[in-house]
Amino acid sequence: MIEPQDLSLKPPRHRMRAMIAGALKTAVVLLVLSVVAMVITVALLRLFGSMEAWEQWRANHYAILLTWRLMLYVGLAFAWFKLKARLPEQARMTHSKRLRRVEILVALLVALIEVSRLAFQPGALA
Repeated sequence: MIEPQDLSLKPPRHRMRAMIAGALKTAVVLLVLSVVAMVITVALLRLFGSMEAWEQWRANHYAILLTWRLMLYVGLAFAWFKLKARLPEQARMTHSKRLRRVEILVALLVALIEVSRLAFQPGALA
């Protein structure tokens, strides 16, 4: 992969190629994710028969799904802190303020997502 420093040393033609390659890679990843989402949606519709049945199942199993999501969040946080501990001391010191800010924003985002699910998902408060 071309490093950002290397891009400035190359003629504009090479920069354009690198940008096009990056855009193509991004487009392929988005296409694959879209196909996976469509396959999962079709599978769920066939399994449950209708969107109403799927919504009812989600409402009936809210606590189990919440527990699963919380375990996922804890696992991701554990992995992040282990990865952060492996950073060189210099990088940790120079970027500590930024990392802390990102960690706080991610925690607030997770809390916002879960509170909005609690407030707007049928069966969540039952």
